[in-house]
Amino acid sequence: MKTKTIMTAILLLFGLISLAQKMEYKTIQDLEDGEKVSDIYIIDLKAKTLKVRFEDGVNIEYKIDAYTKKENQEDEDVYGEDRGVKFTEHLIELEDKKVTPDQLLRTIAYIKLMVPENQYAAKFRKILHVRYHGLTSFYYSVTEN
Repeated sequence: MKTKTIMTAILLLFGLISLAQKMEYKTIQDLEDGEKVSDIYIIDLKAKTLKVRFEDGVNIEYKIDAYTKKENQEDEDVYGEDRGVKFTEHLIELEDKKVTPDQLLRTIAYIKLMVPENQYAAKFRKILHVRYHGLTSFYYSVTEN
């Protein structure tokens, strides 16, 4: 009986760990004409891939070069000054793709996922910072998909 309980606990633990390895987030962007566009970012740490599914049907896959997780971070530019919002930062650096200089401007260099700690989660949303090689970057408020 005791062995069965321990085995069940181990299986549940491995199940939770494998679930935590794959994160899927949806961005929603309001365009000037009032239309909404949403893209899906799928981060799979186990397979070391980032897949981006654009609303227009285009899918792009990147290989993850490095992953860093930092807890107790604070950024006044993201959540506002004097709010003291602490968050966990997931920095995902991507491998360079062999593309033309024109395509390089539209190629993602890294993404940063900022997840507010539990005491702030009800008031503040998760933020996805997408940085392109062309030095363009976007901040999206995301929902888990």
